[in-house]
Amino acid sequence: MAEQWSYYIHVVKNPQVLGLQRTLRTRGEDGWELVTSLTTVKTMLNLSGNDLLFVFKKPGVGHVAPAQVTGVSADPLDFQ
Repeated sequence: MAEQWSYYIHVVKNPQVLGLQRTLRTRGEDGWELVTSLTTVKTMLNLSGNDLLFVFKKPGVGHVAPAQVTGVSADPLDFQ
């Protein structure tokens, strides 16, 4: 049987970059592994633009996603 993973996407707005090291350390301590990161581009539809997105994974399914720095939390995605 294939190993199952929970995935979590963490979004960082430009003003929050200063706290990024603490956030990444905390996710690692909680067992989340950074898989990739990317940035958005400012467009007519995305006026805030230039956000950083970090994708984390953790073995198993049903993990509760950590709260975002803004206080917003989202359910992680479970994949096999």
